Amino acid sequence: MLAGGESRRMGVPKALIDWRGEPLLAHVCRVVGEVADPVIVVAAAEQQLPPLPGVLVARDRSPGQGPLEALAAGLAMVPPGIPAVLVCPVDV
Repeated sequence: MLAGGESRRMGVPKALIDWRGEPLLAHVCRVVGEVADPVIVVAAAEQQLPPLPGVLVARDRSPGQGPLEALAAGLAMVPPGIPAVLVCPVDV
């Protein structure tokens, strides 16, 4: 899940937007984690994240380079033998 970015359109960081009493990112990770393992979140180097139990967190290796760099950082954390990967932004 791509959780970085500047969150200009949201007004608050995407990862921390409240969704029914929990941070949006934590909610999405919990729901996705019911059907997928591992769940990998890619965040900006300095980005604050809510607690994400059982989630692997990658940080952008080259800050400010956009979603393709984030994608590369996340894919680098995929364990061997995983047959398929779904990539999505946290706010979809």
